[in-house]
Amino acid sequence: MDLYSHRILALEISNTLDERMHVEAARKALARYGKPKFIHTDKGNQLTSKMFTKMFKDVKVKISIGERV
Repeated sequence: MDLYSHRILALEISNTLDERMHVEAARKALARYGKPKFIHTDKGNQLTSKMFTKMFKDVKVKISIGERV
């Protein structure tokens, strides 16, 4: 979700908390809207996983976890 516009940028649905769902939704958002200056997430395991954070580090997006930017 984009906090400025309050729009959902990509959506995936799963009955588990697997990190792949979050990675796939983020990939869709990046492909559709391009890379943001930063991404802010909570401290959930899926959002702090190596797979999820690496995707943003690879494209040089600043990552903020659990605190205000």
